[in-house]
Amino acid sequence: MRRLVEYTRAGRRVVRASDYAAPVPREPQWDRHLGLIERYADVLATAMEVAPRFRLDAGDLFVLDNYRFLHGRDGYEGERVLHVLTVRTTEAA
Repeated sequence: MRRLVEYTRAGRRVVRASDYAAPVPREPQWDRHLGLIERYADVLATAMEVAPRFRLDAGDLFVLDNYRFLHGRDGYEGERVLHVLTVRTTEAA
């Protein structure tokens, strides 16, 4: 069993995704928690469907400014919520 929501040492909230996520046993609000997990799974599925995809050919180079791509943003006020999705595949080499 693993938490779906965790916090980093710096205090940032991390929400994990899992095909096996379920409310913890004996959770008094089990049905409500299951509904929230299912809604989250639907959001992730939609994101995967609409995410742009492309294939690199041999010799192609993909250069990305990690700071700008993953950490860059416009200024904001108030609470910041960040969602991180890690995808694993057997097709990656």
